[in-house]
Amino acid sequence: MILTVCLSSTLQKTVTFNKVSLTHVNRSTSYRLDASGKAVNTARVLDMLEPGVSLSLCPLGKENADLFLKLAEQDGLAVKTVMVPGFTRECLTLLDSSSHETTEIVVGEPALEFDRENTEKEFMEILQGILSGGTAPQAVVLAGSRPAIWSEDFQARISKAVVGAGVILLADFCGKDLLRTLEICTPQIIKINEEEFCSTFCYEFPVPEDKLRQLISEKSKELKNVIVITRGTDETYAACNGEFYSHPVEKVIPVNTTACGDTFNAGFIYEYLKSLNGTGNADIQGALSKGTWCAARNAESEVPGTIR
Repeated sequence: MILTVCLSSTLQKTVTFNKVSLTHVNRSTSYRLDASGKAVNTARVLDMLEPGVSLSLCPLGKENADLFLKLAEQDGLAVKTVMVPGFTRECLTLLDSSSHETTEIVVGEPALEFDRENTEKEFMEILQGILSGGTAPQAVVLAGSRPAIWSEDFQARISKAVVGAGVILLADFCGKDLLRTLEICTPQIIKINEEEFCSTFCYEFPVPEDKLRQLISEKSKELKNVIVITRGTDETYAACNGEFYSHPVEKVIPVNTTACGDTFNAGFIYEYLKSLNGTGNADIQGALSKGTWCAARNAESEVPGTIR
């Protein structure tokens, strides 16, 4: 079982147009609504790779939690929730069919007054119960930004609980939240994009490719872990304990590039775990290949977080 943890659950509205113009009325050709958020998208793809393999833990706004859970149920997603006041946030994706371009509009939600201490305590108790349960996960994917309603060290505390339980952690977040995490524990896998890698570790951006390869390898050797750096349409870089890897991006005609990174996470962690096979030695190249394949299939689909 793979647990995906999402602090920024989302109702994702995807609207398709023949062409989007900011100066004209735009009439859509199709519309869909999905339960989303980075780790939720990852869970959906994991269940497509192997039905029933994922479990998601995510907070939901009480006002529209029922809608989110209904959509998740339609996709066959197993979800454990912690309720917070207000609404689960909504994101809008605009698809331009003529240019094959994707635009995502994320509306910042106002911070709400609520009993944060007890809510975070409830969240951590549920997490600890999953980690110590009879069907404890092989891995946890903690992905996405930390909304302002949560404590600054919340992702770090979640990460420490996972690593402390001896469970493989894939961390897909950056900046101060990642640095706070690294002060108290080291995720076995860090996956971020090139700009996030540079800004988090105070490197100049952009970095020449040969220098970037060197920096990734050195940081991975220092942390004794796996670091994966996605680079848009350029090849993906990775390093495991200082050993460098790369994999080309599959060229496709994109329909919707939303959640390609989340879909990559699903393919990567699934193949990573599968390749361990009791040996303790993961096939990084194979995991990169599976992640790349999943991301390409997602880009070809209108549905965010899918490989079909």
